Amino acid sequence: MLRTDEHIKKDIVDNLFWNSSVDASDIKIEVNGGRVTLSGTVTNYAAQISAITETWDVKGVKKIENNLRVKYPDEVETLMDEDVHCRAVSVLAWNPDLESSDITVEVENGIVRLNGSVDTFWKKEKAERLTGELRGVMIVENNLAVVPSEKTQDQSIAAYILEVMKRNLKFDIDGITVSVNNGLVSLSGTVPDKRAFKEAADAARFTLGVTGVDNNLEVED
Repeated sequence: MLRTDEHIKKDIVDNLFWNSSVDASDIKIEVNGGRVTLSGTVTNYAAQISAITETWDVKGVKKIENNLRVKYPDEVETLMDEDVHCRAVSVLAWNPDLESSDITVEVENGIVRLNGSVDTFWKKEKAERLTGELRGVMIVENNLAVVPSEKTQDQSIAAYILEVMKRNLKFDIDGITVSVNNGLVSLSGTVPDKRAFKEAADAARFTLGVTGVDNNLEVED
């Protein structure tokens, strides 16, 4: 049965208020044809990620536009930028997947800026996730450049992604279009469910030579 926008919105609200890691009192939710817009404020960067995850878990959600901002409660003592910087550098240095010597960290008013380079796109995402989970972080500006260790032609990257999809995804991929421009992958079309959405995106983000992923896939009703 087709779910109405009202039903979808109610379930999103219930999910957000159920999750104790998210203060949803200042989150505004709009739903139009299953396409959800989140706006307003949350208390930290990690809560923003949790809010998006909880929204995706609701049946009927096709796409999410995230306009949430981070605003720490007045009664919460925030860390000094120097402390945030120290923790960010440390968490990157201790992670075995990252070559932290190629990453520089700047912190200003709780805004973390990551500069430098990594050799795969998933490492760029991981660096953002690790620093975003730290206390005192309001925004992560991820300026890391993805510089693959070997040059791969766009046509080959697209072929690799489609090959992985055909081999590993348990649904018909005829509804997915993969295009690549200078390593930047664009995914468009439709997938049957949320799991398929994630698996299709993973097929792109973990492929060698990919420098970015623009995921425009939509989940079918």
